[in-house]
Amino acid sequence: MIRRTKSAKTISAVHGDHQAGRGMVDYKGCQTDEDYAKRNDDFWAPPNLDLLDLGKTSKSQWSRTPEESEDEESSKKQDYKSRRHSYEIPSPRTPQSMSPEPHTRQGARLGLPRTPDSLSRPTHLTQAVDDGDITKRLEGLLVTPEDREEKLGLAVSRFQRDLLEKKAKERAANAKAAALRAAKQRRLTRRNPLRPLVQPLDEGWENKVRAARSEHDPSRVLVKAIKGTELRAKDFATLLGNSSWLNDEIINAYLEWIEDAANIAASLEAKTSGERISEVPKFLAHNSFFFNTLRDKGPAQLDRLMRRKKAHGKSLMEVDTMFVPICKGSHWTVGVVRPVAKTIEYFDSFGGSAAPFVQLMRSFLKFQLKDSYVEEEWTTPRTTSAEQNNGFDCGVFLCTNAFCVAFGLDTLCYTEMDMTQQRKNIAAVLLNRGFRGDFDWANSGL
Repeated sequence: MIRRTKSAKTISAVHGDHQAGRGMVDYKGCQTDEDYAKRNDDFWAPPNLDLLDLGKTSKSQWSRTPEESEDEESSKKQDYKSRRHSYEIPSPRTPQSMSPEPHTRQGARLGLPRTPDSLSRPTHLTQAVDDGDITKRLEGLLVTPEDREEKLGLAVSRFQRDLLEKKAKERAANAKAAALRAAKQRRLTRRNPLRPLVQPLDEGWENKVRAARSEHDPSRVLVKAIKGTELRAKDFATLLGNSSWLNDEIINAYLEWIEDAANIAASLEAKTSGERISEVPKFLAHNSFFFNTLRDKGPAQLDRLMRRKKAHGKSLMEVDTMFVPICKGSHWTVGVVRPVAKTIEYFDSFGGSAAPFVQLMRSFLKFQLKDSYVEEEWTTPRTTSAEQNNGFDCGVFLCTNAFCVAFGLDTLCYTEMDMTQQRKNIAAVLLNRGFRGDFDWANSGL
């Protein structure tokens, strides 16, 4: 019998042991070939996987000393014999010549990654490995516990975010421009009302108007206009009396309330559409002395008035509509200047000529706008008014035409037959102090 000693191990065999990650085989105490073979088999035998704990494995479980092998010799003897018949025992001198082994033995030969005793393996990894569900296993490998607590979503790149913000701003700008164009178009066109313009009053307002008409004291103040003008019983008599002409106080007060309601509506519309709200009013209603001053004294005499109304000079171009009531003898008409459309209109219920008014207004515009005024750009469309068939309703036509223009309604949407009821309606608005409450401008249903 040939006795093998440690000197019999070749350098390549020793080097191979180191490459295997197991260190060197200790043959101390081996006397026979059977001892060498057993020591070699114990060295290369895989660890007990049932006892393997990835988080608690120590060095002693991976590398066994000869003393530990002898203590477990009796328990492993039978297992060793069965394994010995299942495969060929590799030579301790040539570990590189070992043929590929089953997965468990190959893993034992190469050695599993060792975790230092001072570090524990993450529990979310071991849980995922133990779980048979592939989805949970992948989640255990790729998702940390902190990730599970957060709502995961697709991150948007900075370029994509900037692009989305740019498109959102463009859509907002386009929507704003469209709203402004639509608002301007509504002001440039006139439509028929959704219901008859002149409606009967309810019983409560009929009684109030009847009381104003029945007042015996002509000097009694029934209400004040928006600018403080006192309207007395005698003024309401020109509005509610039979076959009466409206006086200056009634016409001026009603136009002031139209101006007020139209400007409030324009401000709300500008706020909704995102348009800049200017200090210059969109609607201006002059009193009955404006035209007479312009005709008799010239446009320079109206300069202080326009400054006071915040529509002086080029600021006039920010005005939507300017009303100019005109009284010729005993006949009332109304002129309308629309800087927004660069038009000069004239409404006469008797169908009179607009030429005198147009000529005076051109001189006024030239004085205010200076070099900005280009005469060819200002047009005088032939607009018409509903016609009267008597000699005393002209003032009522003036008030109704002004309301229609401010509201964007066709000035032919009413007739002479509506004038009796319209007188009561004008009186009710004056007693109500404007287009609010029961006569709210926005809720008129027109």
